[in-house]
Amino acid sequence: MKKNQGIDQFRVLLAMMVVAIHCLPLHRLWPDGDILITLTLFRIAVPFFFMISGYYVFSDLATQNSYPARQRVWQFIKKQLQVYLIATLLFCRLLGTAAC
Repeated sequence: MKKNQGIDQFRVLLAMMVVAIHCLPLHRLWPDGDILITLTLFRIAVPFFFMISGYYVFSDLATQNSYPARQRVWQFIKKQLQVYLIATLLFCRLLGTAAC
């Protein structure tokens, strides 16, 4: 069963927004904008990320507690760790290591 890929791919953008909250990428260029955008607007990323992830990954586990469902959860966790690592490295590389 193929679910809405647009929403699923939105998780990558949300993960980058969560990393930006921690790195404050606009602080050097536009400190007020960093507060406005990163520390206020990007805060919506965390609950959306959890809602989307829960819908795509844990809905199957809630309906059937089987080996394939548990295997899918572990695959998801590994994939998300990779996404977070890549997003963190991108932000650190683009902004310099002093920003992170």
